[in-house]
Amino acid sequence: MREKNSFIGLSVISPRKPLHLVVIDAEMETLFTGTLSTAQALEQIAKYPNAVCAIDTPLSANQGILAGVNGRLRYGLPANATLWQDFRVCEFMLAQIGMKIANTPPTSVSVSARTQLGWQIVEALRQLGFVNYRPGIFDSARQLLETHTESAYTVCLGHLPRPKSHLLGQLQRQMVLYDVGLDVQNPLRLFDEISRQQVLLGKWHLQEILPVEQMDAHMAAYTALLAMEKSEQLSLLGDPLEGQIALPMSPLKRKYLAIKK
Repeated sequence: MREKNSFIGLSVISPRKPLHLVVIDAEMETLFTGTLSTAQALEQIAKYPNAVCAIDTPLSANQGILAGVNGRLRYGLPANATLWQDFRVCEFMLAQIGMKIANTPPTSVSVSARTQLGWQIVEALRQLGFVNYRPGIFDSARQLLETHTESAYTVCLGHLPRPKSHLLGQLQRQMVLYDVGLDVQNPLRLFDEISRQQVLLGKWHLQEILPVEQMDAHMAAYTALLAMEKSEQLSLLGDPLEGQIALPMSPLKRKYLAIKK
């Protein structure tokens, strides 16, 4: 009997910090969640023979599509200008709809330590049999896709969220996860337990709010689930030859803006 599909989300912070791994099933029940070393995360992922994994770092280097004349003209950019030439097509497309995203350089020499770690993890996942996700083509039991979790929260909200360093921004992100049906606590429960005295004493406990890195892993896992189970709700931005970014919403707005205070 074929194993059931599992949906994996990986949040990569930096080489100095652990990975956050979340695995869910088709009913969005949590099969595993943890903060692990790279080796531990890969060992855990290897336990799922039929899986879609979404990771929030680039899968590959910049192929220079927007640095060439043909590529620039294809995406509506002036042929003789240099703006956006250091960005992948998917990053350029995200920026056009209001997202903030860093560019991916063409070689590992100039990329951030986080991206280098991401590429090491991607290579290890490929050794485990993960192949790039292609919508509607399920020729491998293990598939891999790239997401951008901050943009994923944005498209689910319909506007830019508050900064993740702020409590309101954290509440927004966890509410998105709760609303889409993931196995997380309703963050509004926090307010059921607050009293005036607790606030005055500074004893406002925030156990109901997940660490933002864990939320990102949940969002990546949700995106992986849509890729397999509800691909009509998934948007893929970018050139397939260079790498695409998957977002858990379709269609997308022309522009995502911040809500005025």
